[in-house]
Amino acid sequence: MEEHTENLHKELFNELCRTCGGRTLTKKQKLQKRKPYKCADFEKEILLAFNVSVDKGDINKHSAYICRTCVNIISTIKKHFYAGTILRAKDLIRSSAHIWTLFKADTNISDCPSCTHHISGGTAFGRKITNTSNTIPNMPSKETTVDIPSTTLAVSTSVEETTSHETFLSTNSSTLPTDDTVEQAEVLDT
Repeated sequence: MEEHTENLHKELFNELCRTCGGRTLTKKQKLQKRKPYKCADFEKEILLAFNVSVDKGDINKHSAYICRTCVNIISTIKKHFYAGTILRAKDLIRSSAHIWTLFKADTNISDCPSCTHHISGGTAFGRKITNTSNTIPNMPSKETTVDIPSTTLAVSTSVEETTSHETFLSTNSSTLPTDDTVEQAEVLDT
């Protein structure tokens, strides 16, 4: 692992979005030689949408860049002013606030929240992380069929669940409809 220097610290946190903590550029955008958006260009908008004053932020503590997703949030708020979007923006700020720390020479990269977050993938807080492992989730191990008058349900359960279902059905069998109660209900309906 690299030594934790001030230049490395600044380089790593400048690749993170000032508002959400995600990466400012994707790998594809880096290959296309795109540049990240500067917070200074969106100063008023960031204050409106995220309630963050960029000009008062410490350049040694906060990133100077913002990601495309947060720029889209800003444009949505400017166009439509949805309350849900504003709340989402505020939640992003609250959840990413802990990663912005000043450089400390006596800490390792693994002890620095900004550097650790960048190295771990820099996923934005509050965004969904999809399953990228291409694996199928664990499926139930046994299929059982439960007969109920006039309908048959196929229920997939594990062995442990089967015993609890059987116990439930045996203790609550009086609550299940019988042919007599169904006939009585038909007579009452007519």
